[in-house]
Amino acid sequence: MLIFILLAALLAAFLYALHFGYKLAFQYTDPMASPYDYTDDDQTRKIKPVQDEIIAEFLEVPYEEVSITSHDGLKLTGRYYHMADGAPLEIQCHGYKGNALRDFSGAKRIAKAAGRNVLLINQRCHGGSEGKTITFGILERQDVLGWINYANDRFGNVPILLSGVSMGAATVLMVSGMELPENVKGIIADCPYAKASDIIVEVGKTIHYPGWFTAPFEALILGSNSSNMIMIIALLLVLGGTFKVLEESGGLISLVRVIMEKLQSKRFAAIWAITAVIMVLSAVFGLQEQLLILYPVFAMLCTALNWSRFTAISFILIASGVGFTTALTNPLTIGTASIAAGVSVADGLWYRAIIFCVMYVLTSLFLTMLAKRDEKRATEKFDVQGFVMVSSEEHAEDVKKSKMIIALFSIALLAVVITTSIDALRSLAMVFMAAAFIVGTVIIGRVLLGSYKRLGTSFLKGVKDVLPSIVIIMIAFGITYIAQQGNIIHTIFNYFYTSVTNISPYLAVVILYAFVLIIEFFIPSASAKAVLIIPMLTLAPIEGISKTVIILTYLFADGYTNVLYPTCGTLLVGLGLANVSFAEWFKKTILFQLILFGVSLSFLMLAVFIRL
Repeated sequence: MLIFILLAALLAAFLYALHFGYKLAFQYTDPMASPYDYTDDDQTRKIKPVQDEIIAEFLEVPYEEVSITSHDGLKLTGRYYHMADGAPLEIQCHGYKGNALRDFSGAKRIAKAAGRNVLLINQRCHGGSEGKTITFGILERQDVLGWINYANDRFGNVPILLSGVSMGAATVLMVSGMELPENVKGIIADCPYAKASDIIVEVGKTIHYPGWFTAPFEALILGSNSSNMIMIIALLLVLGGTFKVLEESGGLISLVRVIMEKLQSKRFAAIWAITAVIMVLSAVFGLQEQLLILYPVFAMLCTALNWSRFTAISFILIASGVGFTTALTNPLTIGTASIAAGVSVADGLWYRAIIFCVMYVLTSLFLTMLAKRDEKRATEKFDVQGFVMVSSEEHAEDVKKSKMIIALFSIALLAVVITTSIDALRSLAMVFMAAAFIVGTVIIGRVLLGSYKRLGTSFLKGVKDVLPSIVIIMIAFGITYIAQQGNIIHTIFNYFYTSVTNISPYLAVVILYAFVLIIEFFIPSASAKAVLIIPMLTLAPIEGISKTVIILTYLFADGYTNVLYPTCGTLLVGLGLANVSFAEWFKKTILFQLILFGVSLSFLMLAVFIRL
């Protein structure tokens, strides 16, 4: 109940912040402000005397008040300045919360000198024009088209020039993409913006609110990784609901009972086999967060074997993370990086295969150690024989349920493999997996639970269980968003370039490793990071380090931290499913992480030595 109260309070605060921000950003409370009123800062104070002189001169020029009706019924006003009959017409659009007389006071002189008539318009919500919402050019472009039609109806087919500053510049550029009369001959765009979202963010920076609070929501709505963030949250909700349905239906217990009957005393050998399968799927196909679908099976299996949920999620996170890093043919890492560097995926494949084998042994030993430690600490021994010994009718029912669940996981995994192998669908792999789970859960849940009501109730219980993890995920993405908005990454790039000039290649590879480790914290996406930094790294002034070694360094720094940094969505989703805190995860895996770091750094030094 407490978590729901906290979430409701956060939602209410966020909605109020949205409303407050909306009024400040999209509504103008002083549309009839004097042209002499503008921001009082050092820059404007320097030009104010000249600006005031130009505005005063402008106000003395004769003009005609004109108006039109917009496409959505608003009265839009403007001023027409006549220079000569039949002269070209310049339609001028002022900026965001600007004043037309102020913004174009200087441009009036230029237009007069060029012999152009001027139509100075007040954009909606500004000056004498009606309207309640500023849309940063989205609706304003239709208004400008209306002014163009007005000019043609009144002046005939005279040449028209569209001119704008700031938001007005963006508006006239948006107009250029519309179907225009042939007499619109040119556009002057002074300091426009590329996207409406860009200027909304900039405007948001002028509003004084706690950035630490709004950053997660800004990342969700405006961040460059917003689509990935939404998919991760949606996937977590779907998996949480699905696992609860499978658990309460008894399907997972049936599946584990069937598996336990096969395993019996071969449990530690099974760890090596499971690790090999997961690492191959990650190293070859680039699967990582997609393998989280296996967690409920591992969780129930580990419970039956007196192993903890921590060990269960470690099977997936550790094995997939190490496999993802060694990247035999992983399209998301080695594939993207090779293309960005202009080399073949096969370059250094034999060396990565050796690394894969070494890391496989280390990972299997670590997971086996976790399992043995759990067994040693268990206060009660689980009665395996009593668990698997059931009647023939119960066994038949277990097999039936197991087949249904295996079919569900197989279809979801197949959807992932297919979508990740097709370039156009790769970014939607999690969407397809979630869709497969939703359809499969509805079918299986209806059969095993007996009613859609019980199915819905069970699914919602699972969703509720993962809500705290979603808060953590949003905070993690908020941290990344703040770093990107603060241009922290640019500073890191500059420091790296100045650090690797004229130094030993062995020291340079350590600095390179550290550099990518830092970048990984802010950009968890492997492919996005490869596209961003690999071209720059291959052009860096590093002597004695080949492109193959640079890519290998990128692979190590990118992959191992996927199960260490709190900004990694896969790690947060996994810990959320297992109800394991990040502090516990860090404490129990940091030694293994340091071993991986030391071994990988040794492989990098050897790669430099043999001139890989």
